[in-house]
Amino acid sequence: GSRGCSGKLYTNLDATEVIRTGEHAEGCRVDAHAFYHQQQLNELKRLAAGDPRPVLEIYDELASNASTSLETAAYFPTWEQARNTMYYSRSKRYPRLPARRQDLRLTAEQTTTKS
Repeated sequence: GSRGCSGKLYTNLDATEVIRTGEHAEGCRVDAHAFYHQQQLNELKRLAAGDPRPVLEIYDELASNASTSLETAAYFPTWEQARNTMYYSRSKRYPRLPARRQDLRLTAEQTTTKS
């Protein structure tokens, strides 16, 4: 898009389909690849949240799949674009740590060793 354009693209939560679009300003060039880019970011986010492998390994796998086609390779999110999204998505799986160590409460199971 261009600056000053209020055009918008609304998708479902998985970014697999367009729900509605907002009008673009006259002369605004609509980026046909933005949807693919957002779809891939959402897939990376979903995988980071559910896949126990290292985040970079997940990214590399999807990036190498995308790079098999010249049409998709150029529009796949860069590691810099995806990194924060993926780590943030993964962090939501875990409870927040207490502000102070003294506030940490462990269950009996967490303090018992297996022999």
